[in-house]
Amino acid sequence: MPDTFVHFRGIKNDACRDEPNPNFYSHKFVVRHAAPENLKNAINQAMSEIFQMHGMICVKDETKQGGDFNNLFFVPMHMMARIEFELTSLTSEYPDQTEGVILQ
Repeated sequence: MPDTFVHFRGIKNDACRDEPNPNFYSHKFVVRHAAPENLKNAINQAMSEIFQMHGMICVKDETKQGGDFNNLFFVPMHMMARIEFELTSLTSEYPDQTEGVILQ
């Protein structure tokens, strides 16, 4: 089963840009899929969630490990000009977060 790293970038509106860099908000996740159709479905579901919430949930500090809600923030859709995404195939299997230790 191949794993794919997905990076959504919400490009900031010029009116909402408070700092010159970076000019985007990030939402990152890994999809484990058996067929390209499964990857497509996962991306469509993630985009649907962004549009249903009218915004994107992002991580403040990516160096912190775990699902700490204090490390998350919400970016409303009106603060983004557009959403781009980038796919990267992982050469090895991504570790399952329910087993063992995750190294960063």
